[in-house]
Amino acid sequence: DARFEGARACARCVVPSRDPDTGEPIERFRQRFVERREATLPSWAPTDAFDHYFTVMLITRVPSASHADTVAVDDAVRVDDA
Repeated sequence: DARFEGARACARCVVPSRDPDTGEPIERFRQRFVERREATLPSWAPTDAFDHYFTVMLITRVPSASHADTVAVDDAVRVDDA
């Protein structure tokens, strides 16, 4: 089983809010994202770390024990609250 661990919160980049074919901004993306993020923010996330919900993102790391593991489309995913 490949393992990914949350390392820390960080600022979000603008790329996900752009149409992948045209590069144009996706209408209301930020507003919809912020509403959804606020509603689903994990209890462990530091709400005072950033000045708005759009910036909350998680940097992940792969422990050395998982360096040789692979992840493929349709693999099962499990989230541990550790």
